[in-house]
Amino acid sequence: VFTVRGCSFNCAECGGSHDANKRLLCRNKPAFRSPEKLAEDIRHIQDYLNTPVFVIGDPRQGGKDYAERFFKECHDLGVKNHIAFEIFQPAGDDFFKLANHYLGDYSMEFSPDSHDEMVRLAMGKGYDNHSIEKTITSAFNNGCVRFDLFYMTGLPEQTRESAMDSARAAKGLWDLVKKD
Repeated sequence: VFTVRGCSFNCAECGGSHDANKRLLCRNKPAFRSPEKLAEDIRHIQDYLNTPVFVIGDPRQGGKDYAERFFKECHDLGVKNHIAFEIFQPAGDDFFKLANHYLGDYSMEFSPDSHDEMVRLAMGKGYDNHSIEKTITSAFNNGCVRFDLFYMTGLPEQTRESAMDSARAAKGLWDLVKKD
């Protein structure tokens, strides 16, 4: 299910970025679906399939209230399917506590693109590695059952050494959370 058309971010690798939507679709701001409608869609999927449901678009883009309304509505409608959703920026305990309280069974996807902060900055993502570590730890401390983190190669400012270091950095994150 899609939370939004458009985006509020300008990540370099994304064809759905804010600037791309402005230039190509004349959309000056994201258009969010109601969180209640999203939850209703998931509930309808549940009527037919016992399958994970992927929520496209960081639910926090619409604000804290938007994410909380979405989680609460899923709970109120009795959604039992596993929910996988993505985040575009680091998140903390408040967000993951809400997800755990209302959803119970959820997983995350996060694409910081690189462990290398300079490469990440060149991609339009201005957060540090400590924030990523805190996000992953917070997610697992608050009921997340799976956390997919994506690094890429061939990025601006990325050297061969930096690309190879991504594997070592990923191993460090794996060791940090002690999850199988």
